[in-house]
Amino acid sequence: MSTYAALSVGLGLGAVLLTLDSGVFHLRWEFPALRGAAERIALCVTAGVTVLALGWLYRLLFSPLELLRTPDEVGYIAEDGRAMARAANEARRRRKVGELPPVYPNGWYRVLDSHMLARGEVKNVYILGMYRGSDGKCEKIPYEIPENGADIAHLGHLHTPGILSGVDLRYTNSKTWDFVRHDWKVEWEPEPEPNSHCSQMLVNHSLTVFGCHWPLLDLHVVARQVGPGVVFLKFDHSFLGRGIMMHCVTPVEPLLQCVTHTMFYQANIPAVVPKFILKAESIQFERDVMIWNNKKYIPKPLLVKEDSAVRRHRRWYSQFYSENSPRLQYQRDTLDF
Repeated sequence: MSTYAALSVGLGLGAVLLTLDSGVFHLRWEFPALRGAAERIALCVTAGVTVLALGWLYRLLFSPLELLRTPDEVGYIAEDGRAMARAANEARRRRKVGELPPVYPNGWYRVLDSHMLARGEVKNVYILGMYRGSDGKCEKIPYEIPENGADIAHLGHLHTPGILSGVDLRYTNSKTWDFVRHDWKVEWEPEPEPNSHCSQMLVNHSLTVFGCHWPLLDLHVVARQVGPGVVFLKFDHSFLGRGIMMHCVTPVEPLLQCVTHTMFYQANIPAVVPKFILKAESIQFERDVMIWNNKKYIPKPLLVKEDSAVRRHRRWYSQFYSENSPRLQYQRDTLDF
Protein backbone atom coordinates (compact mmCIF):
# COMPACT_ATOMS: atom_id res chain seq x y z
CA MET A 1 0.00 0.00 0.00
CA SER A 2 1.58 3.28 -1.14
CA THR A 3 1.44 6.54 0.75
CA TYR A 4 -0.96 8.01 -1.80
CA ALA A 5 -3.26 5.01 -1.62
CA ALA A 6 -3.32 5.15 2.18
CA LEU A 7 -4.07 8.88 2.06
CA SER A 8 -6.92 8.33 -0.41
CA VAL A 9 -8.43 5.60 1.76
CA GLY A 10 -8.18 7.78 4.84
CA LEU A 11 -9.79 10.79 3.18
CA GLY A 12 -12.49 8.58 1.66
CA LEU A 13 -13.25 7.08 5.06
CA GLY A 14 -13.41 10.54 6.54
CA ALA A 15 -15.80 11.69 3.79
CA VAL A 16 -18.10 8.75 4.50
CA LEU A 17 -18.06 9.58 8.18
CA LEU A 18 -19.00 13.20 7.38
CA THR A 19 -22.13 12.05 5.53
CA LEU A 20 -23.36 9.80 8.33
CA ASP A 21 -26.22 10.97 10.48
CA SER A 22 -25.32 11.45 14.12
CA GLY A 23 -28.06 8.99 15.07
CA VAL A 24 -26.56 6.27 12.87
CA PHE A 25 -22.95 6.78 13.93
CA HIS A 26 -22.85 6.16 17.68
CA LEU A 27 -19.67 7.88 18.76
CA ARG A 28 -19.67 10.13 21.76
CA TRP A 29 -17.00 12.80 21.98
CA GLU A 30 -15.97 13.87 25.44
CA PHE A 31 -14.45 17.15 24.26
CA PRO A 32 -16.93 19.98 24.73
CA ALA A 33 -14.97 22.26 22.40
CA LEU A 34 -15.71 20.00 19.43
CA ARG A 35 -19.26 20.22 18.07
CA GLY A 36 -20.93 19.59 14.73
CA ALA A 37 -18.71 20.17 11.69
CA ALA A 38 -15.56 20.66 13.77
CA GLU A 39 -16.16 17.29 15.37
CA ARG A 40 -16.49 15.57 12.03
CA ILE A 41 -13.42 17.31 10.54
CA ALA A 42 -11.38 16.13 13.50
CA LEU A 43 -12.71 12.62 12.93
CA CYS A 44 -11.77 12.78 9.23
CA VAL A 45 -8.22 13.90 10.02
CA THR A 46 -7.88 11.21 12.69
CA ALA A 47 -9.06 8.52 10.26
CA GLY A 48 -6.60 9.69 7.58
CA VAL A 49 -3.65 9.76 9.97
CA THR A 50 -4.57 6.32 11.32
CA VAL A 51 -4.72 4.76 7.86
CA LEU A 52 -1.39 6.36 6.93
CA ALA A 53 0.19 5.01 10.10
CA LEU A 54 -1.20 1.53 9.42
CA GLY A 55 0.07 1.67 5.84
CA TRP A 56 3.54 2.68 7.01
CA LEU A 57 3.53 -0.09 9.62
CA TYR A 58 2.45 -2.63 6.99
CA ARG A 59 5.28 -1.64 4.65
CA LEU A 60 7.77 -1.77 7.50
CA LEU A 61 6.78 -5.25 8.67
CA PHE A 62 5.62 -7.07 5.53
CA SER A 63 6.60 -5.33 2.28
CA PRO A 64 10.01 -6.03 0.69
CA LEU A 65 12.52 -3.20 0.87
CA GLU A 66 13.63 -2.03 -2.57
CA LEU A 67 16.15 0.80 -2.80
CA LEU A 68 16.92 2.05 -6.30
CA ARG A 69 19.60 4.57 -7.26
CA THR A 70 20.55 5.87 -10.70
CA PRO A 71 24.21 6.62 -11.55
CA ASP A 72 23.55 10.36 -11.22
CA GLU A 73 22.06 10.05 -7.71
CA VAL A 74 25.04 8.51 -5.95
CA GLY A 75 28.61 9.67 -5.42
CA TYR A 76 28.41 13.23 -6.75
CA ILE A 77 28.05 16.64 -5.11
CA ALA A 78 25.71 19.24 -6.63
CA GLU A 79 26.78 22.74 -5.57
CA ASP A 80 25.64 26.26 -6.45
CA GLY A 81 22.11 25.08 -7.23
CA ARG A 82 23.17 22.81 -10.08
CA ALA A 83 21.22 19.67 -10.88
CA MET A 84 22.77 16.38 -9.78
CA ALA A 85 22.87 15.11 -13.38
CA ARG A 86 24.88 18.16 -14.46
CA ALA A 87 27.30 17.73 -11.57
CA ALA A 88 27.74 14.06 -12.48
CA ASN A 89 28.46 14.86 -16.15
CA GLU A 90 31.02 17.51 -15.22
CA ALA A 91 32.77 15.13 -12.82
CA ARG A 92 32.95 12.44 -15.50
CA ARG A 93 34.49 14.86 -18.00
CA ARG A 94 37.16 15.96 -15.52
CA ARG A 95 37.98 12.49 -14.28
CA LYS A 96 41.35 10.98 -15.17
CA VAL A 97 40.81 7.25 -15.51
CA GLY A 98 44.46 6.26 -15.88
CA GLU A 99 45.84 3.19 -17.64
CA LEU A 100 42.98 0.77 -17.10
CA PRO A 101 43.15 -3.02 -17.19
CA PRO A 102 40.69 -4.82 -19.51
CA VAL A 103 37.22 -3.51 -18.79
CA TYR A 104 35.42 -6.89 -18.92
CA PRO A 105 37.15 -9.64 -16.91
CA ASN A 106 36.18 -13.21 -17.77
CA GLY A 107 33.47 -14.60 -15.52
CA TRP A 108 29.77 -14.97 -14.76
CA TYR A 109 27.52 -12.10 -13.79
CA ARG A 110 23.90 -11.33 -12.98
CA VAL A 111 21.61 -10.20 -15.79
CA LEU A 112 18.15 -10.63 -14.23
CA ASP A 113 16.69 -12.30 -11.18
CA SER A 114 14.77 -15.46 -12.10
CA HIS A 115 11.44 -14.04 -10.90
CA MET A 116 11.85 -11.18 -13.39
CA LEU A 117 11.89 -13.55 -16.37
CA ALA A 118 8.90 -15.85 -16.91
CA ARG A 119 9.20 -19.22 -18.66
CA GLY A 120 9.42 -18.71 -22.42
CA GLU A 121 9.68 -14.91 -22.06
CA VAL A 122 12.26 -12.84 -23.94
CA LYS A 123 13.59 -9.60 -22.51
CA ASN A 124 16.00 -7.12 -24.01
CA VAL A 125 18.83 -6.07 -21.75
CA TYR A 126 21.30 -3.33 -22.57
CA ILE A 127 24.35 -4.91 -24.28
CA LEU A 128 22.83 -8.38 -24.54
CA GLY A 129 19.60 -10.39 -24.58
CA MET A 130 18.77 -13.40 -22.45
CA TYR A 131 16.31 -16.21 -23.07
CA ARG A 132 14.92 -18.72 -20.61
CA GLY A 133 14.27 -21.99 -22.43
CA SER A 134 11.41 -24.44 -21.91
CA ASP A 135 13.44 -26.39 -19.33
CA GLY A 136 13.49 -23.37 -17.04
CA LYS A 137 17.23 -22.79 -17.36
CA CYS A 138 18.86 -19.65 -18.68
CA GLU A 139 20.64 -19.75 -22.01
CA LYS A 140 22.98 -17.36 -23.81
CA ILE A 141 24.82 -16.36 -20.65
CA PRO A 142 27.81 -14.09 -21.27
CA TYR A 143 31.18 -14.60 -19.66
CA GLU A 144 32.78 -11.29 -18.79
CA ILE A 145 32.25 -8.88 -15.92
CA PRO A 146 34.16 -6.02 -14.25
CA GLU A 147 34.92 -5.80 -10.56
CA ASN A 148 36.29 -3.28 -8.09
CA GLY A 149 39.32 -4.50 -6.16
CA ALA A 150 39.25 -5.04 -2.42
CA ASP A 151 40.85 -2.38 -0.25
CA ILE A 152 41.03 -3.37 3.40
CA ALA A 153 42.79 -0.29 4.81
CA HIS A 154 40.05 2.12 3.74
CA LEU A 155 37.57 0.62 6.21
CA GLY A 156 39.15 2.44 9.14
CA HIS A 157 38.55 5.87 7.58
CA LEU A 158 35.56 5.56 5.27
CA HIS A 159 33.35 3.20 7.28
CA THR A 160 34.22 4.04 10.89
CA PRO A 161 31.65 6.88 11.20
CA GLY A 162 28.13 5.75 12.14
CA ILE A 163 25.45 5.40 9.49
CA LEU A 164 23.61 8.40 10.97
CA SER A 165 26.29 10.66 9.48
CA GLY A 166 25.08 9.79 5.97
CA VAL A 167 26.92 9.24 2.69
CA ASP A 168 28.37 12.70 1.93
CA LEU A 169 32.07 12.30 2.76
CA ARG A 170 32.35 16.01 3.55
CA TYR A 171 30.25 15.47 6.68
CA THR A 172 30.65 11.82 7.70
CA ASN A 173 33.29 12.78 10.27
CA SER A 174 31.15 15.54 11.74
CA LYS A 175 31.34 15.98 15.51
CA THR A 176 27.53 15.79 15.64
CA TRP A 177 27.53 12.02 15.13
CA ASP A 178 30.99 11.29 16.48
CA PHE A 179 29.56 9.39 19.45
CA VAL A 180 28.77 6.37 17.21
CA ARG A 181 31.76 4.51 15.76
CA HIS A 182 32.18 1.27 13.84
CA ASP A 183 35.36 -0.75 14.31
CA TRP A 184 36.53 -3.24 11.69
CA LYS A 185 39.10 -6.03 11.62
CA VAL A 186 39.51 -7.63 8.22
CA GLU A 187 41.56 -10.42 6.66
CA TRP A 188 41.57 -11.32 2.96
CA GLU A 189 42.87 -14.59 1.53
CA PRO A 190 42.51 -16.42 -1.80
CA GLU A 191 41.22 -19.98 -1.69
CA PRO A 192 43.43 -22.89 -2.80
CA GLU A 193 42.73 -25.28 -5.66
CA PRO A 194 40.25 -26.36 -6.91
CA ASN A 195 38.58 -23.09 -5.86
CA SER A 196 41.36 -20.73 -6.92
CA HIS A 197 38.74 -18.56 -8.62
CA CYS A 198 37.29 -17.78 -5.16
CA SER A 199 38.56 -15.71 -2.25
CA GLN A 200 37.37 -14.98 1.28
CA MET A 201 37.33 -11.85 3.38
CA LEU A 202 36.76 -12.34 7.11
CA VAL A 203 35.20 -9.27 8.72
CA ASN A 204 34.78 -8.68 12.45
CA HIS A 205 32.61 -5.68 13.28
CA SER A 206 32.04 -3.98 16.64
CA LEU A 207 30.11 -0.86 17.63
CA THR A 208 30.93 1.76 20.24
CA VAL A 209 28.48 4.40 21.49
CA PHE A 210 29.91 7.24 23.60
CA GLY A 211 33.06 5.18 23.94
CA CYS A 212 31.22 2.13 25.33
CA HIS A 213 31.43 -1.16 23.47
CA TRP A 214 28.07 -2.77 22.65
CA PRO A 215 28.85 -6.50 22.40
CA LEU A 216 25.25 -7.27 21.41
CA LEU A 217 25.97 -5.75 17.99
CA ASP A 218 29.27 -7.54 17.37
CA LEU A 219 29.05 -9.19 13.97
CA HIS A 220 31.22 -11.73 12.18
CA VAL A 221 30.86 -11.76 8.38
CA VAL A 222 32.39 -14.13 5.83
CA ALA A 223 32.46 -12.51 2.38
CA ARG A 224 33.15 -15.14 -0.28
CA GLN A 225 33.88 -13.83 -3.74
CA VAL A 226 33.15 -16.24 -6.59
CA GLY A 227 34.81 -15.03 -9.76
CA PRO A 228 35.04 -11.34 -10.52
CA GLY A 229 31.38 -10.36 -10.15
CA VAL A 230 29.56 -12.28 -7.41
CA VAL A 231 30.08 -12.00 -3.64
CA PHE A 232 28.17 -13.83 -0.88
CA LEU A 233 28.20 -12.16 2.54
CA LYS A 234 27.26 -14.71 5.21
CA PHE A 235 26.61 -13.72 8.81
CA ASP A 236 25.28 -15.49 11.86
CA HIS A 237 24.34 -13.54 14.99
CA SER A 238 22.96 -14.89 18.27
CA PHE A 239 20.39 -12.07 18.50
CA LEU A 240 19.90 -10.75 14.94
CA GLY A 241 19.76 -14.20 13.35
CA ARG A 242 21.54 -15.44 10.25
CA GLY A 243 21.35 -14.43 6.64
CA ILE A 244 23.11 -14.13 3.29
CA MET A 245 23.52 -11.01 1.18
CA MET A 246 24.26 -11.57 -2.49
CA HIS A 247 26.31 -8.79 -4.05
CA CYS A 248 26.42 -8.73 -7.88
CA VAL A 249 28.30 -6.42 -10.24
CA THR A 250 27.10 -6.27 -13.86
CA PRO A 251 28.75 -4.18 -16.60
CA VAL A 252 26.51 -1.79 -18.49
CA GLU A 253 29.36 -0.29 -20.50
CA PRO A 254 33.01 0.57 -19.78
CA LEU A 255 33.27 2.51 -16.50
CA LEU A 256 29.56 2.01 -15.79
CA GLN A 257 28.29 -0.86 -13.65
CA CYS A 258 24.99 -2.01 -12.17
CA VAL A 259 25.39 -3.24 -8.59
CA THR A 260 22.67 -5.18 -6.76
CA HIS A 261 22.42 -6.32 -3.16
CA THR A 262 19.86 -9.04 -2.42
CA MET A 263 19.13 -10.20 1.13
CA PHE A 264 18.04 -13.70 2.15
CA TYR A 265 17.21 -13.94 5.84
CA GLN A 266 16.09 -16.30 8.58
CA ALA A 267 12.30 -16.74 8.30
CA ASN A 268 11.40 -16.36 11.98
CA ILE A 269 13.20 -13.03 12.38
CA PRO A 270 11.03 -9.87 12.01
CA ALA A 271 11.45 -8.30 8.57
CA VAL A 272 12.51 -5.00 10.12
CA VAL A 273 15.87 -6.58 11.09
CA PRO A 274 17.10 -7.51 7.57
CA LYS A 275 15.65 -4.25 6.26
CA PHE A 276 17.76 -2.31 8.75
CA ILE A 277 20.86 -4.32 7.81
CA LEU A 278 20.25 -3.75 4.10
CA LYS A 279 19.72 -0.02 4.61
CA ALA A 280 22.85 0.28 6.74
CA GLU A 281 24.89 -1.63 4.17
CA SER A 282 23.59 0.59 1.34
CA ILE A 283 24.74 3.71 3.23
CA GLN A 284 28.22 2.25 3.67
CA PHE A 285 28.30 1.21 0.00
CA GLU A 286 27.32 4.66 -1.27
CA ARG A 287 30.31 6.10 0.57
CA ASP A 288 32.51 3.83 -1.55
CA VAL A 289 30.77 5.01 -4.71
CA MET A 290 31.83 8.61 -4.06
CA ILE A 291 35.45 7.43 -3.96
CA TRP A 292 35.13 5.25 -7.05
CA ASN A 293 33.57 8.09 -9.06
CA ASN A 294 36.64 10.23 -8.49
CA LYS A 295 39.53 7.76 -8.38
CA LYS A 296 42.26 7.18 -10.94
CA TYR A 297 43.57 3.70 -11.64
CA ILE A 298 47.32 3.35 -11.17
CA PRO A 299 48.87 0.09 -12.44
CA LYS A 300 51.79 0.16 -9.99
CA PRO A 301 50.83 2.26 -6.95
CA LEU A 302 53.11 3.01 -4.02
CA LEU A 303 51.71 0.81 -1.27
CA VAL A 304 52.42 0.85 2.44
CA LYS A 305 52.47 -2.23 4.66
CA GLU A 306 48.76 -1.91 5.47
CA ASP A 307 47.96 -2.08 1.74
CA SER A 308 49.70 -5.40 1.08
CA ALA A 309 46.33 -7.08 0.46
CA VAL A 310 45.81 -4.79 -2.55
CA ARG A 311 48.87 -6.25 -4.31
CA ARG A 312 47.84 -9.81 -3.49
CA HIS A 313 44.28 -9.16 -4.64
CA ARG A 314 45.46 -7.75 -7.98
CA ARG A 315 47.68 -10.78 -8.49
CA TRP A 316 44.74 -13.10 -7.73
CA TYR A 317 42.34 -11.10 -9.89
CA SER A 318 44.63 -11.16 -12.93
CA GLN A 319 43.51 -14.74 -13.64
CA PHE A 320 40.23 -13.34 -15.01
CA TYR A 321 42.01 -11.50 -17.84
CA SER A 322 42.94 -13.20 -21.11
CA GLU A 323 44.81 -12.16 -24.21
CA ASN A 324 41.59 -11.12 -25.96
CA SER A 325 39.98 -9.29 -23.04
CA PRO A 326 38.73 -5.95 -24.44
CA ARG A 327 40.36 -2.73 -23.30
CA LEU A 328 38.85 0.72 -23.21
CA GLN A 329 41.13 2.14 -25.92
CA TYR A 330 40.21 -0.69 -28.28
CA GLN A 331 36.51 -0.01 -27.79
CA ARG A 332 36.89 3.70 -28.35
CA ASP A 333 38.68 3.10 -31.65
CA THR A 334 36.03 0.71 -32.96
CA LEU A 335 32.95 2.21 -31.29
CA ASP A 336 32.18 -1.36 -30.20
CA PHE A 337 30.61 -1.19 -26.75
